[in-house]
Amino acid sequence: MYQVKILQANQNDILEELINMWLREQTEVNVVDIKFHSHSLSTGMTEYVAVMVYEVQA
Repeated sequence: MYQVKILQANQNDILEELINMWLREQTEVNVVDIKFHSHSLSTGMTEYVAVMVYEVQA
């Protein structure tokens, strides 16, 4: 069964570190796909989002 993990941050490098931290914590996960999205919240403020589809290995 596929599951979804959504991570978000206000800086792209922080989002990258959050992804790396989450992946290090997982022992039986196979990431199938990752989509990245960013959008402007207001002047000078951007939100960065990663949507990961993964399955847990039994």
